[in-house]
Amino acid sequence: MTVYKLMLEGSSEILGAMSIDFIGPESRVHIDLLATSRSNIGLNKKYSGIAGCLIAYACRQAMVRYAEPCVSLIPKTTLKSNYMNEFGMLEAGKCVCLFEDGMIELILKHEV
Repeated sequence: MTVYKLMLEGSSEILGAMSIDFIGPESRVHIDLLATSRSNIGLNKKYSGIAGCLIAYACRQAMVRYAEPCVSLIPKTTLKSNYMNEFGMLEAGKCVCLFEDGMIELILKHEV
């Protein structure tokens, strides 16, 4: 498991965090934890796109490592439709996932 944090350059404030596992036999990066800071949740968030930037970074890691990459996560049930609508993730049982075309789109959108 590898943990990443998203911070503004020159700041010590953590905007979001993510832990991922590299599952080589499946050419997949699995996001175990995805969290944004309290000030970046809801209607009055300080910054938008925190989760998108973190997921896009996981996509980039998958594309660097695997010829046919996939990124997956198991969302809380209340967030499943949000991941599908906002990030273009596809339903795969209890997981949602992205494949190469969706990954490229997300990476370009968030410029990571």
